[in-house]
Amino acid sequence: MVQDEYLVPEIFFSYASADRERVAPLAEALRKRGWTVWWDRKIPPGKTFDEVIKEGLAKSRCVIVVWSKRSVESRWVKTEASVALQRNKLVPVMIDQVEPPLEFLMIQAANLVDWRPDVDTDEFNQLVSAIAGLIKAPGIDVVAPDDDRPREVKGEPVEGGAEPVTAKPDKIIPSRRRWLRYVIVGVAAVVVGGVIYKIIPPMRPPTPTDPVVREDQKLQPPTEPYVMDENPHLIIETEKGNMEMELFLKESPMTASNFLYLVRQKFYDGLTWHRVIPGFIIQGGDPSGTGHGGPGYKIDFEVNDKKHEPGAVAMARRGDVNSAGSQFYIALKSLPSLDDSKYCVFGQLVTGLEIAKRIANVESDGQDKPLQPVHIKRIYEKK
Repeated sequence: MVQDEYLVPEIFFSYASADRERVAPLAEALRKRGWTVWWDRKIPPGKTFDEVIKEGLAKSRCVIVVWSKRSVESRWVKTEASVALQRNKLVPVMIDQVEPPLEFLMIQAANLVDWRPDVDTDEFNQLVSAIAGLIKAPGIDVVAPDDDRPREVKGEPVEGGAEPVTAKPDKIIPSRRRWLRYVIVGVAAVVVGGVIYKIIPPMRPPTPTDPVVREDQKLQPPTEPYVMDENPHLIIETEKGNMEMELFLKESPMTASNFLYLVRQKFYDGLTWHRVIPGFIIQGGDPSGTGHGGPGYKIDFEVNDKKHEPGAVAMARRGDVNSAGSQFYIALKSLPSLDDSKYCVFGQLVTGLEIAKRIANVESDGQDKPLQPVHIKRIYEKK
């Protein structure tokens, strides 16, 4: 019998073959959540390996790329990750303390280095939330939109040696019985969740900014860009010194307006630089301090001609180009590889690049998080 995973792969796993035994528990854990998962590379009768790979990438709604010591060197895994990134359905996972390939370095990976199937960790729950954001809910019918058409990836073959080709996704339709089961479970979850919400207030990871970023702080992105005669300048005060940046309000009106709105709301005051990589970037703007937090909303990607020059200030995001919110990073050197990766540069340091480099050089852990927090004291408009 042909398994559902061959026909309706909601989740497609990309990993190095040597990591098969390490990937199996994760695939099973996600399968138990109700999603169809294709990970074991089994080929149904009448299909070739290349056909299954191409169909899996085209039809899946989420591609989990497992970064390990072996996979970061695999051209096949990198090619599959590139396809997933272009289709806005990439969710990276890290099972070894490694640095992903450069083109994926800015996409936050779920840290499952110490994860075990019998332990429900915050990182695993965040992974589940990221998957649910792409798939919506297990078993819901979807039709791939026109703007999610597969795009050809050139230069590297997919696993098996064949050149990648385009293929139009098919409609994904689960069985009626399975659909009804999820509807019933979903309704029950809403009722039970509502009761629990009333009894136990929602919790979030502790941060050094609780007095500033409150649970009751309702934030909404600007619907219209701010209008000013000239690009405003902002001062970023840190424990290592101050930086001054020009905000590209004219070149990136909505992205810059969103950042200025958050500055005026004092959103960034007291947050940390949660990711520092010498010779690359420093990243901040996450109220949770984990790399997974934000303002509670997302903004659309904005195109401009600004480049990642030394001191460029740009929005960090997940695999979806329209997933930026409040997290931003400062480039420590010219990064042309990011210019073609749809990261919106919305500002430029005028002074203080040496301060950014000083922050990048603090001692950090395997996830590039400073061992001793380095805070953004405040960000404000220069008069």
